[in-house]
Amino acid sequence: MSRLASFLYLLMIALGLASCDPGVSIENIDAENLLCVTSFISPQDSTLTAYVYRARSNGDVAGRVSVLEKNATVVISDGKKEVFLIFDPILRTYKALNPFGAATDGTVFQLRVSTPDGVAVSAQSVLPPKPQKPVVTSQVKDGWNVFKMVWQNDIDYPYYDVEGVWSSDIGDSIYNYFGPDISVNFERDPYDYIPSDKQLNGANSISFLTSTDLDFPGSLQASLRVINVEESNFKYWKTYREYRNWGFNVDGGIIPNFQSPVRVYSNIDGGFGVFTSQNASEPVEVVLK
Repeated sequence: MSRLASFLYLLMIALGLASCDPGVSIENIDAENLLCVTSFISPQDSTLTAYVYRARSNGDVAGRVSVLEKNATVVISDGKKEVFLIFDPILRTYKALNPFGAATDGTVFQLRVSTPDGVAVSAQSVLPPKPQKPVVTSQVKDGWNVFKMVWQNDIDYPYYDVEGVWSSDIGDSIYNYFGPDISVNFERDPYDYIPSDKQLNGANSISFLTSTDLDFPGSLQASLRVINVEESNFKYWKTYREYRNWGFNVDGGIIPNFQSPVRVYSNIDGGFGVFTSQNASEPVEVVLK
């Protein structure tokens, strides 16, 4: 979630971006009244989390702490129960225990955020279908453990992500790196293309590998999941990657970048950011060492 917070903070202080959603226009909102909210919800998560920032007037010096909105009322509901998220001053997020662990496909979630001075935003999210549990096979090839994760998509749902959590008896880490000398290499860098809208109807796969010569004192396991995400989730990260690439071409480039700034997707009514849900498969456990 830290990448979400950093990303939202940088976009917010730039104040040069607009939503790709024609129903949301931040150009017509005064900077002082612009709330930037990001919240991802999943039945598999034990907590609900929301990041809330408030824009500053042009010319103000804005730091990460100074633009936090610490006194907002943040509510997430499923139409039957609602949960008030409380600001955590250490983590700088709004958090609550997740009571929606039994949510079923198609559950509609509502987000409402308001401030003491009357600024309010809202959003809606629909829980995607739960994917099937993947199957992992492995073989040793040229000094590498080569793993292939395969899963079936029998409902023709296109939007997906994958997650790997590497754990050990001396600690754990998320995604594709563990420890100072233990790397897990994917056939393609997942951040370059997922979340994706290219999940096939039928069999899908992703491959990764680790060295067979792991100079590591502890055990090493991987817990792998497929995650179906909403279209809004896909659009958010896709436009963020495009924005990031546009920014790289602008900053410090010798050749001028004549492309127009990339607009980052938002589905927050009255503000900026994204509220979206995702649904993960049962994990498959793989022993790496």
